[in-house]
Amino acid sequence: QKAPLKRHAEYSEAVKTLNTQFSEWVRSSLSSSPSKSLEPGFRDYSKHLAKLRTEFSDVLLSAPGEAEDEAAAGQCMVLGQGDMGQLGLGDDVSEIARPSPLRVPGGLRALRVACG
Repeated sequence: QKAPLKRHAEYSEAVKTLNTQFSEWVRSSLSSSPSKSLEPGFRDYSKHLAKLRTEFSDVLLSAPGEAEDEAAAGQCMVLGQGDMGQLGLGDDVSEIARPSPLRVPGGLRALRVACG
C-alpha cells in the first residue's frame, strides 16, 4: 500500500488533470457553440470527480493537516491546543497547528459541534 502523502499527491494531480481537461473543454465548447448549454459537461465533470473521491477516499479522510475543500466538506476540522483532550484526537495530541479532520468512532455522525 502506498504512503498517504504520496496517494494524496496522486489525488491532487488527478484533480488538476481533470480541471485542466474540463477548462479546455469549456473553452472549446464556448468557442464553437456559445449558446449551447454546458450542463452535460458539468454532469460529466461531477461524475469523474466523484469517481476520484471514491478511488482516493482513504487519503481524503486520513491526510493529517490537509484541509482541502474535498476533504473538509461535511467534516469537523480541529486545530489548536489539546492539552486537556479537547481536540478529540486522543490524549497523545497536545497541539495541532493545521486543521485536521476529527473522526467520530464507530461510524457515528456528529449532529452538533460546539466551539470555544
